[in-house]
Amino acid sequence: MINNEQHQSTNVAATNAEPVAASARKSKKGRSNFEQFIHLVALIILLIVAVATTIEISSRNEDYARVAGHYKWLLSCLQQTIRDKSCPNDAPKEAPKEEGSLQWRLDVAATQVRRYESLNSIGTGTKCMTARVIASPDAGFYEACVAAVRNEEVSDSSHQLQLAAILKPPLWSFNRAPISMDQRPKDELYFILVLVSATIGSLIAGLRSVGFSTHYDLTIGIGAGFAVYLIIRSGNFAFLSVPVTNIDILNPYSAAAVGMLVGLFGERVFRSLDGVLRRDKASATQDT
Repeated sequence: MINNEQHQSTNVAATNAEPVAASARKSKKGRSNFEQFIHLVALIILLIVAVATTIEISSRNEDYARVAGHYKWLLSCLQQTIRDKSCPNDAPKEAPKEEGSLQWRLDVAATQVRRYESLNSIGTGTKCMTARVIASPDAGFYEACVAAVRNEEVSDSSHQLQLAAILKPPLWSFNRAPISMDQRPKDELYFILVLVSATIGSLIAGLRSVGFSTHYDLTIGIGAGFAVYLIIRSGNFAFLSVPVTNIDILNPYSAAAVGMLVGLFGERVFRSLDGVLRRDKASATQDT
């Protein structure tokens, strides 16, 4: 009799426990799916930011190289150090800076180079000092941009269409305030690129593991990216895209690749460093 009652109570307890266990498994599974969703959303957003940053840096480097090369060519034409039939004819001596003359074109190119260097070093607070305006081959495009900002009439209709896309970028564009990526200094863009790339690598490594955590992977990625950026900036001669002198042009693809690799294997790197430090500490203790 007693055994039957115990058996019945055991069955009742087991029956009551099954829904609880099922609910716990469902809750655990739900949390896991939600964590994966957050992980994937963060990964997609960071990938978009990395692509946009890389495009901005690459296009800015190419435009600067084109403007600087044009300036050097005009200077060589003026100094007659090269024999090029395509060199523009200089104006008469009584009007050396007449519009369209060689000296006038050289002054315009020199102004473009100075504006580009200012944008890359300290950034700008206006759209008229962005790369798309500075590197424009259209004469008077900068002046038209300034007039548009002041709400003055722009006579050239082609300038109006181009300036509308520059001054009022679409909502989904990273060039729209408050991000305004096209107004950022280049050093800041590199910092964002390396940081984001390392975080992407850390998130991908987290997806490959069983017990991943979004907060943990983001923290590891941001920390590793900051460390990589400091290393790259302290020894940037190893990552130059072209052999130039007195001009700091980092290769954005190399910087992003290094950051992503460190993010992918960041935990292994930290474990290796921890092991090295522990061995050094143990050997120092034994010596004393």
